[in-house]
Amino acid sequence: GDVLLGSLGNLKRAQSVSGGTPTGADGGFTVETTLSDDLIEFLRPESLTMSLGARVYTGLEGFVDFNRQITGADPTWQLEGNDFQTSGMTYDIISLAPKSVGLIIETTRRLVEQSNLSIEAEIRREIAQAMAQKVDYALLHGTGIDPEPLGIFNRPIGLELGTDGAALTYADLVNLKKETKRGLQGQNRQFKWLTNVSVESKLQLTLKSAADTASNYILGENPTSLMGYPFYCTEQVEDTLTKGAGTDLSAILFGDFREMMVGIWGALEILPNALGTTYASGGLQFRGIQTMDTNIRRDEAFRCYTDVVTTL
Repeated sequence: GDVLLGSLGNLKRAQSVSGGTPTGADGGFTVETTLSDDLIEFLRPESLTMSLGARVYTGLEGFVDFNRQITGADPTWQLEGNDFQTSGMTYDIISLAPKSVGLIIETTRRLVEQSNLSIEAEIRREIAQAMAQKVDYALLHGTGIDPEPLGIFNRPIGLELGTDGAALTYADLVNLKKETKRGLQGQNRQFKWLTNVSVESKLQLTLKSAADTASNYILGENPTSLMGYPFYCTEQVEDTLTKGAGTDLSAILFGDFREMMVGIWGALEILPNALGTTYASGGLQFRGIQTMDTNIRRDEAFRCYTDVVTTL
């Protein structure tokens, strides 16, 4: 017994020194493999649109309409003895209508029984993250073709850089800011920038002025603000847009996200089903459904470019 233990001890020491694993016949079958329960998760782009200040309406039922005042009363100056003119307000309706997004994940009986992970918890986590990413993308780039919501970049808020797109200049960004602030009157606005890392990187290599000899780039090394307003990046903002002959174009947005409306009907619904198509083999299905919609209180609150060339 002592000889055998000594031999195995030498085998383990030899393995440690060589950095390899012996073959099965040479003792490899005696080397235990441990599977960690620390899962390396799938990388997803950051979903941050709603966190920028969107108005979220929860607990909705049916279709929801909002009255919107589109013109205001207009007083006039009159000389003594003259009648003042009649004035008033006009209104329209904007709506939120339930639209559902979902998915089904199937898993086998053996995976549920033998996985060292809490596989149901992992599936629920994956569904929640996938749904959050899909909803966030719809807020930005939804087509508006039923059953998909209309995303903000597809609303009539775009300015143009060129027939085939163009690289941003400091003047372009100033113009984007100007058009937004001029369209959305009032005090206490909370404007923010939103774009992707391709635009961020390009702006870090773009001088404020072509004649600048002091290396004053539009964005600094740690860009958290631009022209005094918070600057955010996420790969949820597209960098594969097209225009004319231009391809791989990016988008950038400036606006007050408190003017974005997000309606939520119920909660994210995740339900297991043991009686689905995998019943005969003992498997499980997990279904996730989220019902939501989005709209903008005033399109004037945002302006964007969707034809930004970002070639470095």
